[in-house]
Amino acid sequence: MILEVSKNGAFIPESEEVLKYIHPSDELPEGVYESIRTYYDRPFRLKEHLKRLKHSADLLGMKLPYDRERILSWTLESIEKNKGVDQFLKVIATAADVLIFSRKLQLDRSIYQGVRATLVNGIRPNPKAKSLSVMTSHEAAEQAKVGSFYEALLVNDEGYCTEGAYSNLFWSRDGQLFTTLESALPGITQQAVMDASGNDIPVLVERITRDEISRVDELFLTKTSTGIVPIVNVDGEVIADGKPGPLTQELMKRLDHLTKQECTG
Repeated sequence: MILEVSKNGAFIPESEEVLKYIHPSDELPEGVYESIRTYYDRPFRLKEHLKRLKHSADLLGMKLPYDRERILSWTLESIEKNKGVDQFLKVIATAADVLIFSRKLQLDRSIYQGVRATLVNGIRPNPKAKSLSVMTSHEAAEQAKVGSFYEALLVNDEGYCTEGAYSNLFWSRDGQLFTTLESALPGITQQAVMDASGNDIPVLVERITRDEISRVDELFLTKTSTGIVPIVNVDGEVIADGKPGPLTQELMKRLDHLTKQECTG
């Protein structure tokens, strides 16, 4: 449910011309985007998201049409217009315009009991950039949907799992927590989990193959809209006992605390 659409700081009505930007397509102009979630009427790590927006534009050789401070101001205006509603925003920048879509955040709470994932061969072009060229992710996600999987985990030509179609990946093995950064977009929520893990749960940066992934002790994904989502099954192979593990549950609690602390403090 779209609440508001803003273009270059002005609220505008929905139209096919602007709505095309929220649907994956090969026909979109070159551009970059960020997805942002609110907690307690405040955006979580907005400045970090906009820093990554600028970095993505730099990687594509594209200049943002407006500076980050102005985009930040417009994003806050969109949030303020719909206070009292949990929002999920998409900030899109092309060479000419900045579009901000504010939607009501709708979550299926059952995902936090564990979801099924599938392995899909593919890697995004320019994976360190969050660009509008998302057809690799979109096609992988559609393939997952056909099989009633929650997420597709992308596997590169070397057989390593790099990231989810729209998420980052964590796993634990022998009491240690791992994530991967190679050939993957550095996630804002991924970093938040690393911050929340503290000194007592150090996060190691590693790689994991498609053959290893079903043999881990715990597996979860992170993304802006949902936070931490446990994965309990990959292509029919059950992870451990098929339930969110103790480390995953502890980090879910810590991430909840962190978002509350940062958005209400």
